[in-house]
Amino acid sequence: MLDFPGHITDAMNICALRFDGYKYEEVSGISEPDVTGAGLSKLIEPIMSTLTLHADANMNFAAFFGLQRYLHKWGGECGTKYSDEHIAYDFLFLHLYDRDVPDDFANAQYCAQWQRDFEEHKEEIAGFVRSSFRRKGQGKKIDTGMVIAQPSGSSPMVKYKQELVSRFLSYQQRFFPKVEDYFDQPFAPDGRRPPVFLEHAAWRNVLINPNATQQETDRLIALVPDRHQWFRSMNSSQALALSVLGNLANSGLLDCLADVEADEGQPLLGGAARSHDGFAMEFKINHLGEPRPTSLDGYLSGTHRIAIECKFTESDIGCCSRPKLTPADSKYESEYCSGGYSRQKARKERCPLSEIGVLYWKYVPYLFKWESDTDLIPCPLNKNYQLVRNILAMGVKPDGTISPSDGHVAFIYDERNPANHEGGNCHAAYMETRAALREPTMLRKCSWQHIIQHIRRRGLLPWLTESLAFKYGL
Repeated sequence: MLDFPGHITDAMNICALRFDGYKYEEVSGISEPDVTGAGLSKLIEPIMSTLTLHADANMNFAAFFGLQRYLHKWGGECGTKYSDEHIAYDFLFLHLYDRDVPDDFANAQYCAQWQRDFEEHKEEIAGFVRSSFRRKGQGKKIDTGMVIAQPSGSSPMVKYKQELVSRFLSYQQRFFPKVEDYFDQPFAPDGRRPPVFLEHAAWRNVLINPNATQQETDRLIALVPDRHQWFRSMNSSQALALSVLGNLANSGLLDCLADVEADEGQPLLGGAARSHDGFAMEFKINHLGEPRPTSLDGYLSGTHRIAIECKFTESDIGCCSRPKLTPADSKYESEYCSGGYSRQKARKERCPLSEIGVLYWKYVPYLFKWESDTDLIPCPLNKNYQLVRNILAMGVKPDGTISPSDGHVAFIYDERNPANHEGGNCHAAYMETRAALREPTMLRKCSWQHIIQHIRRRGLLPWLTESLAFKYGL
């Protein structure tokens, strides 16, 4: 299998990281709220499709940076040199290795490292890449051997996702026989990648009543004003949530969930009938001092407010991003955190988010058994970030008053996902967060399977329960 020696790979990485793509994303206005790298993806796709450069050099540098992040950080590590992403990456390197990065977006650290370690040998490096370059792949695009060698290996998580992909492919072949009209790839490489809809067909990832009027369809799709980066993938938890909760709300049947029990025995949604008029998706919370407001997957308003956190194939519920920052990130110097709640990098506050005015730790001690005036190693928000954030959104009212009895968080999960089993990341985060709550009933969980079976037993929306069974196995 074609591969590059380590020093060639290192040189290409440093070459790409000379350009601060995150800064460019913000300055150019192509960034999207809460989705780091989504703007870069838009620059990458046309290069991957045609191996044609953008007219603007900054756009090419940004695409090169984005591909480096994807191939070495964002999930593309199992792609081979024959993958479309690697071919585009090599193509961009050969056009940019001998060009200086514009001063406005230069990362001083990586520019210096390139100059020190690779500048003198850049033509030799480019010669190696050039001699190995493939405009058309001649081998497997996914290195299955590498996947097995990783910690996940042939683990229950890998098996779980492979079984889902197999189901998705059957669904794709039955309902979208003209695959090329709807999907970004005619076939999933090695059966490992879930089908991903083309941009114009993204709405088709949502299950819609075949007898729905155009007005009803539009009203359903409009429930999600901000789509997640991976909304077009059949693995999307947002598309699943819209298919289930959105259709119930759209049909005026959301109150059927009033008597669904959470795993702990309490009513999942508080036991009261819930009107679809008080339901929203991607609801923004603006009173926690965040630069980008918390966006709730689902939200039920009223005297007792409920945040709904929906997961599907995710391997964790949602971790803090600050420990994941690298020197290539524009906020690294000011906001990097080692994963402990302690003063770092000459900051006055123990949390880098507190330093920029985020109010999490102002309220945490009132709702949790975690104190804010002492070091905590590791930080309890590190792995439990998303759940804590949602609990704060429900326990703190817009006027700043705190009430643990006037709201709670409902966590909905796929019970087949190993991350939700004992020892899994999602299970661990849930249990740790709930155990730390001063009022544990503020956090409740329930599986998609339990909810859908409840809908099925009630004889509601049979077209939906049949479609959920065929597409998702739910």
